[in-house]
Amino acid sequence: LVFAGAMLSFSSSVSAAAGFYEESRIAGIDKILSWPAAERLLVRARPGTQLLDLRTTKPVWTSKLKRLLVSMDRAGKYLAVSEGRKVVLLDGGSGEMLRTLPPARRYSNTIKGLAVSPSGQMVAVGTGDYSVHLHRSSDGQAFSTIATKQSMLQVAFAPDNVLLAVPDAVASISLYDTRTWRRIGRLKWDLRIGGTATRLVFAPESRRLAALVR
Repeated sequence: LVFAGAMLSFSSSVSAAAGFYEESRIAGIDKILSWPAAERLLVRARPGTQLLDLRTTKPVWTSKLKRLLVSMDRAGKYLAVSEGRKVVLLDGGSGEMLRTLPPARRYSNTIKGLAVSPSGQMVAVGTGDYSVHLHRSSDGQAFSTIATKQSMLQVAFAPDNVLLAVPDAVASISLYDTRTWRRIGRLKWDLRIGGTATRLVFAPESRRLAALVR
């Protein structure tokens, strides 16, 4: 648990419920973005956006920009970062730059969504040109493009790596099978509830999806 800058550890055993203890304290954090890997924490802090090593509580990577899109795989091998109209892939252990993802066809508009698959094998980039561009992490090359009718492309991989969720219209989300890249389903809602999905999060068992709509 991370609360008010302190990281707390606990046992799942009921008998050990009284055994909470403070593991470390990290000062200067404005916002926790995600806890993508066991020893890595993505935060917004006074210096900017940071990837923290929880064993040392020190940043392994820092960007002075605070409004970045960032994503990391479950093992902490790759960190993808949007920088204007490009995406760079960093080493999750050292923070060193590995490569820039080369633009695919029509890859020119502002980046709206970014997700590294939990397995670390691929990166999905949603752009304002109504497309989601899929890249291999190993060499950065684009291998497929998904066309949509939506420009606010927040994208999300399921924890089991099998599904990719992509907003495809004002009030719907398409689900793609990452093994075939075929659309296998579509989730819709009443426009009276809200419009475009601006945040997507899969449940840990990959069977449910939470969507924040405007």
